[in-house]
Amino acid sequence: MQPQHLREILEKQREYFLSYDTSSLKWRLQQLDRLHRMVKENESLIEDALYSDLRKSRAEAWMTEIGPLYDEIIYLKKRLPYWLKPERGFLSPLFFLSTYSIKPLPRGQVLILSPWNYPFNLTFIPLAGALASGNTVIIKPSEVSESSSRVIKDLVQRYFPEEIVTVVEGDAKVAEHLTRLPFDLIFFTGSPAVGRFVMRNASHHLVPVVLELGGKSPVLIEKEFSNLRVAGKRIAWGKWLNAGQTCLAPDYVVVHKSLLEPFLESIIQAIRTMWGENPLINQDYPRIINQRHFERLTNYLQGVDIVFGGKFNSQELLIEPTIVLNPPANHPLAREEIFGPILPVFTYETNQQAWDILKRNPYPLAFYLFGKKKTLLHIEKKFPAGAYVLNDVVIHVADSNVPFGGVRTSGIGRYHGKFSFMTFSRFAPTVNHSPYTDIPFRYPPYSSQKFSLAKRLWNLMRRLFI
Repeated sequence: MQPQHLREILEKQREYFLSYDTSSLKWRLQQLDRLHRMVKENESLIEDALYSDLRKSRAEAWMTEIGPLYDEIIYLKKRLPYWLKPERGFLSPLFFLSTYSIKPLPRGQVLILSPWNYPFNLTFIPLAGALASGNTVIIKPSEVSESSSRVIKDLVQRYFPEEIVTVVEGDAKVAEHLTRLPFDLIFFTGSPAVGRFVMRNASHHLVPVVLELGGKSPVLIEKEFSNLRVAGKRIAWGKWLNAGQTCLAPDYVVVHKSLLEPFLESIIQAIRTMWGENPLINQDYPRIINQRHFERLTNYLQGVDIVFGGKFNSQELLIEPTIVLNPPANHPLAREEIFGPILPVFTYETNQQAWDILKRNPYPLAFYLFGKKKTLLHIEKKFPAGAYVLNDVVIHVADSNVPFGGVRTSGIGRYHGKFSFMTFSRFAPTVNHSPYTDIPFRYPPYSSQKFSLAKRLWNLMRRLFI
C-alpha cells in the first residue's frame, strides 16, 4: 500500500473525528456493541484462522482469545457511564470562586500494531479500549499470522465504517510508513527490537507510544516451598500454552538444588497429563508460527543438557515440551527471550546465587514466585517487573481489573479495563474564573509591602486548604 493512500485513510478518519461527536457515551457504546456482535457472529471463523496459523485448539482459542475479549467489552460497557463523569472542584482560594472540571476526552486517531501470537486478543482488546475512549483506529495486524490477518481485515470491513476502524495489511514497509504518520497515539505489541523502531519513527511527529513488549519472565521457587505438584502443573500450563509463544510465559525457572528432582518429576508428570506421552501427535498442541522461528528454537537445543523432550517435527513445525538443565550463562537460552516450548531450569544453593541468575535479565514482563509473600514484597522493591504473581503464572492477564504492561525493556504504558480507558483518553481540565473576583496581589508592580503581604496570604491559604 502506497504512503499516500495510508495518509488519505488517516485524513478521512480525522475528518470524521472532527465532524462527529465520538466523545458521547452513545457513540462509544455503539462501537463496543458492534465489536461484540462481530466476534459473536464469527467465532468459528476466528477459531479456524487460529488453527490454520498456530494449530490452536478451539478450547485454547476460546480461553485465550475470544473469552477475554467478551469479558473486556462487558467490563468497559458497565463502567463507561461512571468514568465519563467529569471530576469537579474549586481552585485554590487565592483564585476566589474559580472552579475546575477534568474530563476524559478522546485522543483522536490511534494506530494499533498487533502481533501474531495472539492475533485476535492483542488486536481487539486494545481496539475495545480505543473505541470506548472515543477514538478512530487504524489496525495493522501481523503479516506472519496470515489467516488471522485476513480474517481481521474481512470482519472489520464488514462491521465497521472505514472512517471509524480500518485494517491495513502489509509487511514491515507498511509498518514503516504508518509509524511515520501524525497519529495521536501508537499502540504496539511485539518485540523490544521492533518497539525501538516504532518509538524512533513516532518521534518524528512527537506521537506518544504505548509499547507492550516481552522479556525473560522468571519463576523463582524457594527452598521452603513444599507443594511442588501444584507448582509443576501451573508452570507447565503457563509455559506450554500456545507452545510457549506467549510474552508472559515463564521463560526460565530458578529452583533450589534440593528441590530439583521432585520439581522435575512434577512438571514432567504435568506435561504428560496435559499433552500425552507424544505431544507431537496431540491435536491440541500448537505449532511454531513459521520456519524461521522453528529453526531459531531448534538451534537453541544444540550442545545443552536436555533432561526432557527435545523431539521435533520439521514438516509440521512442532517442538515438544522440552526442559534444559543449567545452560551456560552466555547461551541464548540464558540471555534471550525464548518465545517457544523450551524451559531452562537453573539450580541454586544460596540466595545470592539465585539473585545472580535473576539479575542477568532485568525488567521482565512478570515475576513469578512460588514461596512466601514476605519474599515477594522484598522482590518488588529490588527487582522491577511489569507484574508480580505469587504461587501461579500468567493468570493476571485475564482480569480486566488488573493493569497489563511492562517496565523499560518489557514495555511502556498499561492497558485492560480502566487502564485502557486512561491510556486511550486525554484528561483535559477546564477552568472557570469569574471576571468579578480579582486579587490585586497577582499583578505588578510588586512593592516590598505588597510582596510581603502576598506571601503571608499564600502561606495562610496553604495551611488552611492544601
